[in-house]
Amino acid sequence: MAKYEEPGKAKRNHLTHQDSLEEESMLPVDRKKVLDPNVPAVLLDIKGLVTRSYHSGTDPHPIRDEETGARCNSASHGAANFLDRILLPILRDYAPINIVAVADGGNDLRRAVFPTYKMKRADKKVEVPKAQQKQLDLLLEQVNRLLIFLRATVVKVPNREADDVIAGRVRAMGDRPKTVYSVDMDLVQLIDEEKNTSMVRFDEPCFTYIHKYERQGVKDYIEVEPR
Repeated sequence: MAKYEEPGKAKRNHLTHQDSLEEESMLPVDRKKVLDPNVPAVLLDIKGLVTRSYHSGTDPHPIRDEETGARCNSASHGAANFLDRILLPILRDYAPINIVAVADGGNDLRRAVFPTYKMKRADKKVEVPKAQQKQLDLLLEQVNRLLIFLRATVVKVPNREADDVIAGRVRAMGDRPKTVYSVDMDLVQLIDEEKNTSMVRFDEPCFTYIHKYERQGVKDYIEVEPR
C-alpha cells in the first residue's frame, strides 16, 4: 500500500505503542490529543471495511473490464457505501482526530511464527479480475486520502497484519474508551468491559453492534470468550 503525506509536509511523525511495534503514521498529528486517556477512540480495520463497502450492493454505473467485457462495481460505489454506512455515522459521535485507521502491512511476522499460516486459504484463492482489483486499490487510496484530509490518523506497520496492530493499540490504550470497527470476527476477542473496549462489526446488509458488556453473548455466538 502506498504511503501518504499531507501536501507541504515532508516529515512524518511516528507513533509507538507499549508492545514495541513500530507504527508509521501517514500524517503528522497532535500526540496529546490522540493519546488523551479521557477522549474515546475509534480504531478502523480499514481494508476489510473498504472491501465490504465495495462489494455491498450493485453499482448502477459499473466499470467494464476491457479484456473480458465483464462489469464490476466502481470505486465511487464503494466510497459512497463507506461514507453512508461507516464514516458518517462515526463522525456523528467522534472527532476525526480520535480516529485511527489501520492498514494491512503484510503477514511476514505471522508466517515467521506459523509457516503454514493461511496456506490452505491461498490454495483456494480465486484470482480477482484486473478491473475489479484496480477499482479496489483506487477506493482504498481515496478512503485513505479522505481520512488524512479530515486529520484522522492512518497507520501501516510493515510486515504486520492490521488486526495485530489493532490488538496492540487496544492494549496500549489501557482503560481509555475505544471502539473497534471491523468485519473480522477474530477481533471480538478484544471486547472487554473492564478496559472500556467495544466493537462494531460491519455485516451485510447492516451493522451488527457487539456491545462491550455482552461478553457472554459473544461467547455463546462464537464459542470464544473475549479476553
